[in-house]
Amino acid sequence: MPTSYSVEQGDCLSSIAQKFGFLNWRSIYDHPSNADFKKARPDPAVIYPGDALTIPDAKRSTKSAPAKLEQRNRFQVALPRTLLRIQVKDEEEKPLASKKYELRLSDTDVRRGSTDGDGIVEQKIAATATTAKLLVFDGDAKTGPLYVWDVAIGHLHPVDTLSGAKARLNNLGYFCGDTDDDVDSDPDAIDALTALALAGFQEANGLDRTGELDDGTQKKLIEIHGTT
Repeated sequence: MPTSYSVEQGDCLSSIAQKFGFLNWRSIYDHPSNADFKKARPDPAVIYPGDALTIPDAKRSTKSAPAKLEQRNRFQVALPRTLLRIQVKDEEEKPLASKKYELRLSDTDVRRGSTDGDGIVEQKIAATATTAKLLVFDGDAKTGPLYVWDVAIGHLHPVDTLSGAKARLNNLGYFCGDTDDDVDSDPDAIDALTALALAGFQEANGLDRTGELDDGTQKKLIEIHGTT
């Protein structure tokens, strides 16, 4: 029987799918009963706490595998993964291209690599991952300058929400404070620090310096930051 589910802070469609036994999040997102949700959240990577989902019944697997009696048998299962993709820039908004990095998902799960020509870090991670620490080395990994970010995976909300706008502003270097306290806040109730950050972003990108989260500012935030 289908189940109702309310999206929680830190959820993403991949983690919800895994929670309910689905290998692919599209089994939930594309289900006819979630047509209104899909219309409201056209970017499946950005959902919001309190969003209502219908979880359809999971289909029983028809796959079978041979197993021998009275001995240990080993089976390998492909667990769902989700793509984490981050662009990193320096203080002058220039991509940190071709730089070595470490993505620390836990004490035992540390991914190493190099950013691409656009400063992109891309890794497939467990759908249940919610936090990570990203270190980017600008030069020698031991002695060179170091950039460090704490990454809250699955915490980016839609741009028309106060928490979603503030998170994007923070990521772009326009500091406006913590976003977790603003999950249910009215997007029109902008505090002085956020208004100042919005005004700075608007001025830097050729918009009227209003300090308000208007449609033009939302579109520019998506253009500059990306949807995710």
